Amino acid sequence: KKNIYQERDMSILYKIVNSATQAVDRLRDVIETEEGRLESLISGVSSGVVLFSIDAEGLKIRNINQPAREFLKVGDSPNVNDVFMGFEEFDLPARLTEVTRDKKSMFFPDVKLHDHFFKIFINPVFSHHGTNLIGATVTLRDITLEKEVEALRQNFMNMVVHELRSPISSIKGASSLLSEKDLSEEDKKKMIGVIKESSETMLNEIGDLLDASKIEAGKFIGAAAEINVTFTGKMDDFVKSMELYAYGGNYEEAFAHAQDDKLHQIL
Repeated sequence: KKNIYQERDMSILYKIVNSATQAVDRLRDVIETEEGRLESLISGVSSGVVLFSIDAEGLKIRNINQPAREFLKVGDSPNVNDVFMGFEEFDLPARLTEVTRDKKSMFFPDVKLHDHFFKIFINPVFSHHGTNLIGATVTLRDITLEKEVEALRQNFMNMVVHELRSPISSIKGASSLLSEKDLSEEDKKKMIGVIKESSETMLNEIGDLLDASKIEAGKFIGAAAEINVTFTGKMDDFVKSMELYAYGGNYEEAFAHAQDDKLHQIL
């Protein structure tokens, strides 16, 4: 039949199509804006972040920031297999399967990847209504430096404990000798001197422990001043012991802005 649609019907249909097109355009703008915000958020963090999306075709990489690409040793536009290979012996596919199946987060506190150590967080991502699973995020935080600092701290603690044994043994031995009745006055003075010197050594070692705790907490404040590092206090013996190696024994005075006892500890 001809002219089955009247002019009024065509006008209504045009308005409906036009409104639908405008709604789709607004929705596209909203999606692009949110994607831009997401990309800015992910690219602005120091941790590595990989965002996977899940659809009928399986897993896809929605976004991966620069730190994650560097951590995993992958290129600028890696595919899913590239990312999986970047995790080396850590079985990321199996972990993602567990997270998406159980819809629960997983945490791995110490994972070695490419000679670095990471904390890895895997979290499911749900739709706006919080019911449908639409993806998963993998976050990598590099803890290599933290582990190195912890190892140094442990070595320092072991060294200080070892150093404390010597003065403690000296104090114990001197105390035992002082308890003997036939000890001469001169020997008593020597033993008292040993106890005093060993006590000062212990106090210094304990002070080192306290300084280490302050440094770890970021609260250490040194009292620096200009000192003559050629011949000054505790430095004198050290410099004299190295005299033969210093320009054939002929050298000029040198000054530094430092804390005398701490500089001596370093040397």
